[in-house]
Amino acid sequence: MQRRKAGPQGMVFGGIMAGLILLCALVPFLSIFMPVPLVLVYVRYGGRTATMTAIVASLLTAMFMGVVQAFLFTVPFGIAPGLAFGYGFRHKRRPIQIGIIAMLTFFLAWSANYVVTRTLVLGGQDPIEQAMESQESKEAIGKLVGFFERTLEQAPPRDEAAKQARDASIAQMRQWGENPAALYWSLLPSMLIMGGAVNTWLNYMLCRFTLPRFGHDVPAPTPFSRFTLPVWTVWVFALFYLPSLYAAQSLLNAPWWAKMLFNLGTVLQAVFMLYGLAVAYGYFRMNQAMGKLGAVMWSVVPLLFLGVYGPVIYSMVGMADAIFDFRGLGHGLLRRPPEETP
Repeated sequence: MQRRKAGPQGMVFGGIMAGLILLCALVPFLSIFMPVPLVLVYVRYGGRTATMTAIVASLLTAMFMGVVQAFLFTVPFGIAPGLAFGYGFRHKRRPIQIGIIAMLTFFLAWSANYVVTRTLVLGGQDPIEQAMESQESKEAIGKLVGFFERTLEQAPPRDEAAKQARDASIAQMRQWGENPAALYWSLLPSMLIMGGAVNTWLNYMLCRFTLPRFGHDVPAPTPFSRFTLPVWTVWVFALFYLPSLYAAQSLLNAPWWAKMLFNLGTVLQAVFMLYGLAVAYGYFRMNQAMGKLGAVMWSVVPLLFLGVYGPVIYSMVGMADAIFDFRGLGHGLLRRPPEETP
């Protein structure tokens, strides 16, 4: 990766990139590229020049959008990820390290956004409660709750115990619909973690697409067909998720520690579902010598047809691979000799 000394040339380049950040902030379809100019400044001229560029870009954006709106939009979607990825690429961190740095930056930016919105925009009112109490939110949540209720009611119970469990789930759904703000706060940790992960992945892939065109290398992540998790994550999932199901019969009324366990378990279940997809994709690629498009179709289509059971089944497949190493990648309790990826 090419590095250059900061000087007049770096200041000029930083000024041009600050103008590009402003342009990305003002033009809706360019806003996704907002972190890229700052990443370019960081990898070429270092953190000091990138920080000055971020300040200038923030001031320029404030002139056109207002101070508060510029902060709420530019910092979390442009400045914060730009500095995080620029630091990671310049110092040649591993992709997992860059992802962790970007995730932590996402959490800090969200927290700052929340504080500024509550204190300067809403005069002390909770922005989450205000958003959840709007008519549009209530209608959307009512439709979602109604959909899940109909889905549960259409599933015939096998016995009396299954019927009681179904009725309890329906009652909990209705309680969630009556208290959307409380539900949001109860699920906030898992939503933040998964939102940060998606945001980090999108920004990483955006950098992978753009930076090589400017002469900068971006480290490639582990191929999806070879994605694995250590076996201890299965025990951590059982430790977090299963006790929370018994402790939190009603999530809204559960103690804080049960809510935290439930959120961590929900995140791990989503990760294991992706793991299961990776196992299926890797099986079709490595064992069946199938092309990428065919492997994607044969991996994703069953998940769609399985309905509500799909994520559960794929999560179980991921946990099983963490233990039994179906693809022969040399991990888990029952390791096999690694196989080559086509």
